[in-house]
Amino acid sequence: MAMPIPMSEFLSNQHVDYHILKHKPTAVAAEAAQAASIPLAELARSSIVEATNFPGQLLMVLLPASHLLDFDKLKRLTDESFREVAPAQLKEIFQDVAPCGVPGLGQPFNLDMVVDQRLFQVPRVYLEDGDNTELVKLNQQQFAQLLGGLLSGDISRLPPCPTRTPIRWSTQLT
Repeated sequence: MAMPIPMSEFLSNQHVDYHILKHKPTAVAAEAAQAASIPLAELARSSIVEATNFPGQLLMVLLPASHLLDFDKLKRLTDESFREVAPAQLKEIFQDVAPCGVPGLGQPFNLDMVVDQRLFQVPRVYLEDGDNTELVKLNQQQFAQLLGGLLSGDISRLPPCPTRTPIRWSTQLT
């Protein structure tokens, strides 16, 4: 499966010189970053959320794959509460993409977007194109050209550190 037609047409119409980076099929962003040998902070992960007070009002949020969406921060930025869209609903929104694939651009699919400010602070950004085997590589200038005019801010947080089991040292000597 190749890049969805709406996304490739949008990039072409914006006159953006992008590169495609192919990788083995993956299910989640962290696997894609590892398969493509790129930093997790440079891979943009998109999520679709729905306004809680306005059912059907969808928003794409774009954040570094190294971070998690912080719904409280998103609410402070937009003055609206959101909830995640169920994976089954993604099929209705993105008909030309792989199962559970979410492209990294909302404009080709008529979705409003909010971008985490951290993505404007890295030298390059890789966007998922929705087929789970390709990433769209953009330098920072190209990324800003595409998304710089959109609402952006601090909408993410680092994931919590995993709980570690304390090491128990044996006091017995043999």
